Amino acid sequence: KLASTPSDPSRAIAAGLQTISEKTGVALKNLEVVHGTTVGTNALLERRGARTALVESGVSLLGAGVVAVTGEFEAGDAIEICDEHGSVFAKGLARHDANTSRSMIGKRTALLPEGMAAEVVHRDDLVIVPSG
Repeated sequence: KLASTPSDPSRAIAAGLQTISEKTGVALKNLEVVHGTTVGTNALLERRGARTALVESGVSLLGAGVVAVTGEFEAGDAIEICDEHGSVFAKGLARHDANTSRSMIGKRTALLPEGMAAEVVHRDDLVIVPSG
């Protein structure tokens, strides 16, 4: 167990994985990761087709793929991504807070304010949850 890094939770996760890799001699790419958090549950509900893009094509979740944002969260918080039926299929780190994420719902990248990160959740900060 390592201390959390609230400003960027992925730093503690990456450090923990590196430690495990070094102590076990198992390459990082061969580690299977199951991660838990005490951060409250929040959800982004995505459009039909966005799930396929995230799971099969490994892309980032953009505003155009989001239909609703529930709960309150800050940029960097762990959030859940649900399909149109409300089933969680991915978890990731929010690029924006809840209100900014809501302002991005259904918008193509070209319609976002200049300088705003287009990703609601970047692919590098996203993990697909195995189906039951």
